[in-house]
Amino acid sequence: FRGERVNAIRFLNVSKIYRRSHLGRVTETTGLAGLDLDITQGEVFGLLGLNGSGKTTAIKLLMGLHHPTTGEVETLGRHAPDVEVLARIGYAPESAYLNKTLTGRESLRLFAALSHIPAADLERRVTDMLTKVGLDKAMDKRLAEYSKGMLQRASLAQALIHDPELVILDEPVTGLDPLAIKEVRLLILWLKSKGKT
Repeated sequence: FRGERVNAIRFLNVSKIYRRSHLGRVTETTGLAGLDLDITQGEVFGLLGLNGSGKTTAIKLLMGLHHPTTGEVETLGRHAPDVEVLARIGYAPESAYLNKTLTGRESLRLFAALSHIPAADLERRVTDMLTKVGLDKAMDKRLAEYSKGMLQRASLAQALIHDPELVILDEPVTGLDPLAIKEVRLLILWLKSKGKT
């Protein structure tokens, strides 16, 4: 797949309707309506919109966490969700779901091991990535001691540890101070320079 030039992301007339049933009454809410979108490999693309406009729904459809009601979603040239493709994606959710009893280093070691990073390379990659996201001085502190911004950085590190082709960041600067926001922008440009989408 790495040699082919395909769209990184494609939405073809995608809609998502959420149906909820309570006491025999079904309510429907439109999460996304008729989205057509092509994002080429190597592109940096941001979804902007008001709360409830469908940004997170679109991301969940990309990751296979939801299935479209209508239309098709393709990621790296395959219909989503595809297990092989998911291994080539780095995903940082809006709220970091991290085990706060672990240190930053322990947490990232876990994600690195789950990503099948060779043991001989694991420690260097963990240290390098924590340094890259600005957690070099806090890597041996428990995540419970991290600020919201530090947790956001730890979430970025786990999304990037396996050197993914496609990086999906949901609200990547939430809770960050202005300097950290600038650092995240620089990190995104660095990822682009490495050919990432």
